[in-house]
Amino acid sequence: MRKAILIFSLVTLSMLSTQNSAETSNVIETTLFPADVTVNNKQLTFSTTSPMLNYGGKAYLPVRDLFEQAGGIVSYDEKNRTIKINTPTYEHKKSEISSMSSQGVYSLYIHSGKKSYKYGELIDVWGTFLYTGEEDAVIGHGSPLLTFGIEDSQGNLGSDRNDLYFFEEMITKKTMYTSAFSWDLIKGLNYIRSGIEDPALFEANFKNPWYLEKGRYTIHVKFGNSIDGKPLDLTSNLVIHVE
Repeated sequence: MRKAILIFSLVTLSMLSTQNSAETSNVIETTLFPADVTVNNKQLTFSTTSPMLNYGGKAYLPVRDLFEQAGGIVSYDEKNRTIKINTPTYEHKKSEISSMSSQGVYSLYIHSGKKSYKYGELIDVWGTFLYTGEEDAVIGHGSPLLTFGIEDSQGNLGSDRNDLYFFEEMITKKTMYTSAFSWDLIKGLNYIRSGIEDPALFEANFKNPWYLEKGRYTIHVKFGNSIDGKPLDLTSNLVIHVE
């Protein structure tokens, strides 16, 4: 009888141990989830070291890959275990400096929140395309519709690339498209200026690659698309300073 009680006690202890282990475990089982992801018609790519996952019927994407490809900035405060995300935006903002170019009923504006920025400040620039014609028209464009570029005083240039996708959509009077300048262009400019060919080595040496060094910079926005099958090219520029 004593032997039976001992065996029962060991089995019970084993079950409790397994249950507690399961309750306190930080390990979950998930599966790879290969799928296409687009943000504002731009297709994103994820590396094999940062794959998409499926858990409980929901898709989980790597935060850094997702937001940086969408033009944002992701940083991690290890001490406080905090993920910080910043994304460029053009909503509810006032510009301190603006520039405009036009051709007939089409206008292209570029705005900056400031004329001068401090080192360590994120650049706040956005562009707007406006149609004021009376007749409906068809716009054909790639992605993004508005592209930006930034050039330093030495002629180094960081610029957007247009994806090979092609979209057509109707525009009416007072149709307006607005896009924010992507800080990824600053990262590209700093990469060129660094002279470091290995991207991984650049990443290791530049902890804040989205900050501009002190100096004078020219930023442009470009509309290079078609209206009713005819090409329309507009570019607007402005100059900012980093102190």
